[in-house]
Amino acid sequence: MADENVQIVQTGDPVLRKTAKEVSHDEFGSQKIKTVINRMIKALATQKDGVAIAAPQIGESLRIFVVSGRVFLKHEDEPMPPPMILDRKSTRLNSSHQIISYAVF
Repeated sequence: MADENVQIVQTGDPVLRKTAKEVSHDEFGSQKIKTVINRMIKALATQKDGVAIAAPQIGESLRIFVVSGRVFLKHEDEPMPPPMILDRKSTRLNSSHQIISYAVF
């Protein structure tokens, strides 16, 4: 299956509201997860202002995200299992970056 035009789902898509399935460290190296990560990297590459993408943003209800190499000042994107947020009050969204599932027109 060719994934050359991976679509980023937008606000209102039910997959963005679902609780995504946790991905174990053992699953992280599987072919299925590698395929999802490759699709995420392709989708992120289409976004000039995007610095990260989560699997639900390409329609996969999995707890994985990829951070653009631009963040780390290198050319490779970094796939990562999500960290646990222990204190939601301390998390803030940096408004200088666009959320790629919320298109700005």
